[in-house]
Amino acid sequence: MITADNHRDEALASVELNEEGFFVHPEQWTEAMVPALAARVGIRELGDRHWQVIRFTRNQFLEHGMGPTVRLLGKASGVSVRELYRLFPRSPSYAAARIAGIPKLYLCHNGGWLSAARAATLQAAAH
Repeated sequence: MITADNHRDEALASVELNEEGFFVHPEQWTEAMVPALAARVGIRELGDRHWQVIRFTRNQFLEHGMGPTVRLLGKASGVSVRELYRLFPRSPSYAAARIAGIPKLYLCHNGGWLSAARAATLQAAAH
């Protein structure tokens, strides 16, 4: 278990985060930043199940260009939805995305997640 009691925000000093704490450049993320990122969302201790969700979220982003929804996390990460809310209170998919170093995602009308750039492109095309 990793304790983030003395998290080092200096590990994040060289990365660009938006006003909500999401990575602007996800390629800057490293696992060494995870304790500091977790502390920013109120998670003081990281256990194996946290890491399982964080790595799953990161891999989903790298493979598909988007992070998983809570529903997908609950079905495919090996961690139940109930446990997700215990591990990442309030919003598991957003908290996991912030910790996994991926950009903020937006929910589109059909329930899928879109990146901000893709959502803006679709919105512009609709007008």
